[in-house]
Amino acid sequence: MLCAVCNDDIFENDDIKCSKYIEYFHFSCAGMREVNFRKLAKLNKDRWCCGKCKTTTVSNMGIIQANDSFVGSNETLSDLAESVKLMSKQFDGFGTQLLDVLNSIKELKEENKSLRENNCKLYVDIKNLTKKVNFLEQKSIIH
Repeated sequence: MLCAVCNDDIFENDDIKCSKYIEYFHFSCAGMREVNFRKLAKLNKDRWCCGKCKTTTVSNMGIIQANDSFVGSNETLSDLAESVKLMSKQFDGFGTQLLDVLNSIKELKEENKSLRENNCKLYVDIKNLTKKVNFLEQKSIIH
C-alpha cells in the first residue's frame, strides 16, 4: 500500500485510511504525532477524514470554500464582535472590582494595625491603673 501524500510504502499498523476517499496515509503524513495516533480508538480511526475531505465537508456547510477563504455572514461577525466587546467590558469591570477589593483590604489592614496598637496601649494603662488601685487600697488599709 502506498501513502497518498509521499507515495512511499506504508508498514502495517502505521497507516490511517480516509473514510471518504478511501486513501491511505502514513500517520505522520496525515499530520499526526505517533503518540496520538497510537492512542486513537479504532472507531475514531474508521471515521477519520483527510484534510482534503474536511475542507470539502466544511465548504459544503457554507463556512469555508476550497480556497480556505471565509464566507460567513456579516451578521455572524457582528455577533462575534459584540461578544468580544461584552467580554472585554466584563473583564474591565472585574479589574475595577479587584482594585476596589485590594484597596479595601489595605485599609482594613491599616485599621487593624491601629486597633492593635491602641489595644496594647489600653492594656498597659489598665495594668498601671490596677497597680495604682492596689497601692491605694493597701495604703488606705494601713491608715
